[in-house]
Amino acid sequence: MIHKILSVSLAFLCFLAMGGCHENDRAFQAHVPRQHAVDQNEAAVNAVREGDLDSALEYAEEAVTDDPEYAAFYINKAIIQAHMGELEAAVATLKFCMDNTCHRNTREASQMFLLLGIFQENLKRPAEAREAYDEAIKLVELEDSIAAGESNLVVQLAIAQYLRGNTVDGLKTLNNLLAVFPENHPARMAKARLLANDRQYFIRWATAPVRLEADDDTMDNPPLPLESELSLAL
Repeated sequence: MIHKILSVSLAFLCFLAMGGCHENDRAFQAHVPRQHAVDQNEAAVNAVREGDLDSALEYAEEAVTDDPEYAAFYINKAIIQAHMGELEAAVATLKFCMDNTCHRNTREASQMFLLLGIFQENLKRPAEAREAYDEAIKLVELEDSIAAGESNLVVQLAIAQYLRGNTVDGLKTLNNLLAVFPENHPARMAKARLLANDRQYFIRWATAPVRLEADDDTMDNPPLPLESELSLAL
């Protein structure tokens, strides 16, 4: 069943814009995106904020065309396609990036599997969804990420665990992070949402487009209106 949803504020996903890298894997090596592609990505995000998904997809496609080696642009394109109801195309966009070793950090790699899980659930493929969530979880080393201060990555791990159905694991992950960073606002907000079993909130969060630079790290801003064909009947 297809429902129209409200997109969560872009801000919380923005604070996840950095993550760890794997030095021995070309796909995980540092990559500086081309400025024109960055500008087109920003235009895509702004178009989403205005509810203009057609224009957003055009900008996202231009960003990918201009810099086809940067994962964040593929992520945004896939997110926009999913909100337009083009779930198969969204899955194909993410898999193309993965298969062609586009540059990505650990956060982006895990996020792609997280999105694959959501899209596969909407396509009524539970086995593929579980497999994707498992991959998103396996990419993150909890203790190392906390020790490195990568709270953004740890919060994303907890959300992947929750959407996978491992609510207890997600709560433990957030508690471990809060034990070291007790004032971390995104972690505190994520814990509150998790305890409320607000699954739809986390799906809206995960399918918000990504800015390349964070200007806010809160989770509790009012959601932005977005007409979407992405199903929440999971």
